[in-house]
Amino acid sequence: AMRLQNGVELQPTDFYFRTAKVAGGPSAASEIRANLLQLESLTGLANFLPLEASLRARLDAYAPRGRVSNLDAQWQGTPEKPDGYKITGYRIKGQFENLALRQVGALPGFSGLSADIDGDDGGGRLNINSRGLVVDAPGVMREPLSFATLTGQAGWQHKHGELLIKVDNAAAANDDLAGNLYGSYRTKAGTLGVLDLTVSLTRGDVRRAARYTPLAALDMEDNDWLNGAMLAGHTEDFRVRVKGNLSDFPLDGTEDALLEVGGHARDVTMEFDKDWPRIENISGEFWIRGNKL
Repeated sequence: AMRLQNGVELQPTDFYFRTAKVAGGPSAASEIRANLLQLESLTGLANFLPLEASLRARLDAYAPRGRVSNLDAQWQGTPEKPDGYKITGYRIKGQFENLALRQVGALPGFSGLSADIDGDDGGGRLNINSRGLVVDAPGVMREPLSFATLTGQAGWQHKHGELLIKVDNAAAANDDLAGNLYGSYRTKAGTLGVLDLTVSLTRGDVRRAARYTPLAALDMEDNDWLNGAMLAGHTEDFRVRVKGNLSDFPLDGTEDALLEVGGHARDVTMEFDKDWPRIENISGEFWIRGNKL
């Protein structure tokens, strides 16, 4: 192991880093390879590498943590005034374990992500096998979400200036739920993007329905109502279906979009309003379709 003066300790590894200016412009092409690397060490090592100051600032902001093995990454970037850095191309391959990134701006943060990644700026694939995953997406979900397990495959593709993300048969479980999801998200200029998502639960705690309902589908006011109205209950058949441009949500009944949340539930206790009596021991179907309950 090697310890630097700033306290960063590097475990034994084969490490290669190279960067070079691209002829005829301010861009630089960089490459990093390592058979085993703690990302916290990479962040601490960045001050000793010939990186653009704006790229170092990004590393500090996102504070990556976790371990990566068999890393092979290349990228090309250009500094942007006043303190930006634009990556114009990249290629990455490696096995990431307990990867974490801090939530910055509109981008979600997460921890506990374990996945094999192989792709470039044109597209790629992830094979996910995570334990103890936490996702923090303010403005998208009402609170951070924790999953004991999350497995599945995902991919991305850049085409005609837009980004397409697909998730294939992902399986998730925690104390609140167990089930599967699949779908896609596509950026669309001038909008929040197009989502096509299907979630099917084989086990669910009705009290936690609001926790997993995106704020794009139900705004915070309606989500707060759902959170306070469902006091007890269980389901073995719960479904979430969202299809449409997220700029059209919440729905008012006039959009060409689809929102369905619900399924069969039992032993439900519901308090529709604080001034109304509670309804207990409900067994039946609960559905939100569009803007109707």
